[in-house]
Amino acid sequence: MKINLDWHSPTIDEISSLQNQIIAGDLFSNDSSLASLFFLKDKYNIQIAIKSDVLYRYFEGKKSRTGYLFPIFLQSNSSNDYTQRLRKAIEEIRSDAKTNSRKFQFCLVTQKQKNDLDSVISVDWDTNRDDSDYLYFSQELAELNGKDFHKKKNHLTHFISEYGKSFKAVELKDEENWQDALNVAYDWLDQNCEDDEENEQLQNELASIKSAVENYRELNLKGMVIYIDDEPVAMTIASKISDQVLDINFEKALLPYTENGLYTAICSMFAKNQSEFLYLNREEDMGIEGLRKSKLSYRPAIILDKYFGSVC
Repeated sequence: MKINLDWHSPTIDEISSLQNQIIAGDLFSNDSSLASLFFLKDKYNIQIAIKSDVLYRYFEGKKSRTGYLFPIFLQSNSSNDYTQRLRKAIEEIRSDAKTNSRKFQFCLVTQKQKNDLDSVISVDWDTNRDDSDYLYFSQELAELNGKDFHKKKNHLTHFISEYGKSFKAVELKDEENWQDALNVAYDWLDQNCEDDEENEQLQNELASIKSAVENYRELNLKGMVIYIDDEPVAMTIASKISDQVLDINFEKALLPYTENGLYTAICSMFAKNQSEFLYLNREEDMGIEGLRKSKLSYRPAIILDKYFGSVC
């Protein structure tokens, strides 16, 4: 059997090497974060392949999260234009699907990527609102100015008033701080695990956070921990998608401090240090009503819909 694409689970060395090779100008989706490919590889059985300066990705999730993702182009000396490279990449995927008896289908495709695919193939598209990413202007989250953010500003003001000099927000730079971020994740799990099914999901997320913390240097991750009375009580971990977009991969805050605005504090204080990025991608709501309401309350600049479908 002819092997067209060498599929394998992404390695840390590979992801680290790829970070400077990606042509990422129009990448906005959290699924395009290279770091996410590594620490979510077990959750979605993520497989990648690299051929002719193209990064191919395959997810095995549920329903709208199963299939080939849009090919990501690497820096190349090729004289072929974008459309030519895309056509060639799609033919590689078509051949791979036939060889491996996979459905020739795509998932987690943004509107821009969908338009590009529509120019070269015909796909029966559908969309799932639960998969949509929420993108925010980093400056707006940092400042929380204007009437749209009045309640959030009040939450932040209340937090600062309540804890005064007893709290500090620290960027994740050394091993100790990163370990404190992981400790917050452990404590959050203890506070929020309610049943066996949810416990399995949260344990899988904890494993992803642990993987991120263990490999933060190679994955070029950013983050912050908030301490109250020198105890870590909130954390956020983020990865670069493109020069414009930073992905907020994980964010956790502990009781009882959440009742006094801790989530707003970690969100806004981290955003203050990310002015180099136009957008912060705070990912999807997974159809959870409370999470959707919370994400909408921060006034997203973009709700990034994603599409899935089989080639006709």
